[in-house]
Amino acid sequence: MGKKTVLLSLILGIALFTRANRSFSGARPPRTPADHQHWVQEQNRKHKQRFDEFQRQVEEQRGETQERQKASRKITEEYSDEAYREAVGATAEQWRTIKPRFERARQLANTPAIRIGIYSFGGSGSYSTTSSAQGSGQGRGTGSSGQHSASAFGGGGSAGGSGFAGGGGGSVPAKKTVGDLNLGWQWGRPSLNKGPDTLTEGERACEHLLDLLEKDGSNPEEVRRRVETLRQARERQRHEWRDAQEQLRAVVTPEQEARLILMGYLD
Repeated sequence: MGKKTVLLSLILGIALFTRANRSFSGARPPRTPADHQHWVQEQNRKHKQRFDEFQRQVEEQRGETQERQKASRKITEEYSDEAYREAVGATAEQWRTIKPRFERARQLANTPAIRIGIYSFGGSGSYSTTSSAQGSGQGRGTGSSGQHSASAFGGGGSAGGSGFAGGGGGSVPAKKTVGDLNLGWQWGRPSLNKGPDTLTEGERACEHLLDLLEKDGSNPEEVRRRVETLRQARERQRHEWRDAQEQLRAVVTPEQEARLILMGYLD
């Protein structure tokens, strides 16, 4: 009985040792430099995969947002067209004829008049204001006195002048000082807000004339030629406006004409 117990214990011990040895031999050995490099590469790969997925989701959401905005713009434009049709008092069938001529008249009516106004400036400390006298536009070149508006901007005057917050940048020199107020003005050149390649014929005519007038000792004959160029540009604008009105007036009823006069698209 004792021998059997010893033998059984010996067999059990051998079995446990063998199992433990197998378990140890299958365990992961400590990382080597090569293992660490592989781990870093794997982590970078997973990070890039997650980042790419995030980017994909962002692009997908952006595309969906753009589609919604596009759909909203389309609905708004369609309603705007419907609103104009109802305001004019036209049926859907009448509007098909009226709309192209109405759109041309509306575009010309909203075209700024060919002129250059001025911006005046006044400021002290951290407060400044500007006012503009640019003209009301309407695309008619009628030379009306224009509108006057004022707005407040931060970062105001100092003894030597002030940064100009409106009109496309640049500084306005102090022309006059009253108490602690620095006052100045500048021409509201179209080129302050637009690139030279995007200026209209009329805007270029205004700029060229102003360039000439700001030079000392300008040639009177050259001034006369520039003035004539500006007048011709204004006359072409007025002619376009009159022609657009005649074309529109020819396809509307007397009541529709009255509505368009009320809206400012017919004189």
